[in-house]
Amino acid sequence: ERIAAAARRQQIIANARKDPKAAAREIMGDYGFGADQWGCLEQLWTGESNWRYTAENPSSGAYGIPQSLPGSKMATVAADWRTNPVTQIRWGLQYIKSSYGSPCGAWSAWNSRYPHWY
Repeated sequence: ERIAAAARRQQIIANARKDPKAAAREIMGDYGFGADQWGCLEQLWTGESNWRYTAENPSSGAYGIPQSLPGSKMATVAADWRTNPVTQIRWGLQYIKSSYGSPCGAWSAWNSRYPHWY
């Protein structure tokens, strides 16, 4: 059962370009976030990038699913930050954890600002 679960997780993460939301749900626990944080993360990154790993803000240059500014900050996770949604998700979750404590904390901050940012 454990082997099957690990294989399923690996497949979901490998499929992140097609379904970044599923990959993020799998990875969230690695950063200590429970399922109760999913709704906040989903809304936050829908608002930021609509979950597109190639999203780029033309005025600020923010990049990727989490809209890292600059996008090159995500290189602290891996050099493939422009093309790998998993790299972006991992960077974004670490940023949220260190800056806001949780996806719901980041979502709350995002909603308190106009224009929105976190």
